Amino acid sequence: MRVCEAGSMTVAARVLGTTQSAVSRSVQQLERRLGAALLDRETRPLRPTPAGEVLLEHATRLLTSAATAALAVRAVGESAAPHLRLGLVDSFAGTLGPELITCLRREADEVRVWSGLSRQLADGLRERELDILITADPLEEMMDLRVEQVFREPFVLALPRTTTTPESDLARLAACMPLVRYSLRSVTGRQVERYLRSLRLEPPRRMEFDGSESVVAMVQEGLGWALTTPLCLLQGRADFARLSLHPLPPGAPRRGLFLVCRAGEAEASFERVAVIVRRLLRRLLRTTLRPVFTSASSHAEVC
Repeated sequence: MRVCEAGSMTVAARVLGTTQSAVSRSVQQLERRLGAALLDRETRPLRPTPAGEVLLEHATRLLTSAATAALAVRAVGESAAPHLRLGLVDSFAGTLGPELITCLRREADEVRVWSGLSRQLADGLRERELDILITADPLEEMMDLRVEQVFREPFVLALPRTTTTPESDLARLAACMPLVRYSLRSVTGRQVERYLRSLRLEPPRRMEFDGSESVVAMVQEGLGWALTTPLCLLQGRADFARLSLHPLPPGAPRRGLFLVCRAGEAEASFERVAVIVRRLLRRLLRTTLRPVFTSASSHAEVC
């Protein structure tokens, strides 16, 4: 490119801070590698041959793309969001929330965090009280959003350790032991409800909770069984010595986590949060989920 711009190898060498012979050797090596003459050496100033023009066009596009990528990466790496308002679904807030906030506080002047059910977080985004969400709901009903899935995990059957009911027969289990439900206000509760309906099961609604802490506590005390997920169990401070965990049959639902913001807003912060969240989830999957949930966690994955 420098030779074509300067029209002379001598001038190009001066611009590049090298010798004319070094520039000439570089051009000759490139021509041998590509099998085509790139410069018309019979003209003054030097001009590219047709093959050289093709290479020049592609090289210009590549260099422009590389420069754009470098600027984007630098913007994400260097930009500190002065005020970042983050909404975290409870299952994430209770497991990786402290580590995420610690990372973000190094880069933002102020980090404000809400936690709660996905529906509450969606209201906060809609009312412009939140900038970025980590939620179990992809918010398909809302327009003009940027949504990226960052995690998928399986539902598992959680039983009291002392139960003797066959875990493979949910119908029999529902007939002899209460189901501890997540409320229909939560995405998890609605997913469980759809799954039970697909099996034509309608266990009585005796115990229903918004949060995993209560669901886990009820199962550990032997008061019922639950369909939950590894991340929800961690958030619920599960005592695994008091639980019996079993995978569900193929075709059972999986729970997702999604990173959401308004399209065209908070883009640099969104990119940075996505990098941190995926890194934290990969470490959690490797160090905690796989050792504990040996059968079920093989289906959990960072997206």
